[in-house]
Amino acid sequence: MKEAATLIEAFNLKPQLSPAEKIDGYKILLEDILTFDSKRKVFFAIIGLVSMLAYFFTANLFIFGQVILALMSLIKDGKIYKGVARTIVHMLRLKGVAVPEELEELVN
Repeated sequence: MKEAATLIEAFNLKPQLSPAEKIDGYKILLEDILTFDSKRKVFFAIIGLVSMLAYFFTANLFIFGQVILALMSLIKDGKIYKGVARTIVHMLRLKGVAVPEELEELVN
């Protein structure tokens, strides 16, 4: 997961990419992070993703916002299950991260 956080931060530093292109890149990364063959692996991936999002919430709010937009887009497209999204939202709240209202409405 540390590699994913480093990749996301490096991805954000590319000035030639538009914000929409960056969000598309985050979508690909999130899909890759949350795609596993067993529930146990998905759960550990969720824990890592939530820790990474909590770090971005305190360290770089701009990246946090873009990753959340990518996450919401994947949920709308049906590429991430709502149960997984609910778990992410619940764990973010437990870590004290302010979850956007749009994301909460989307998972409920």
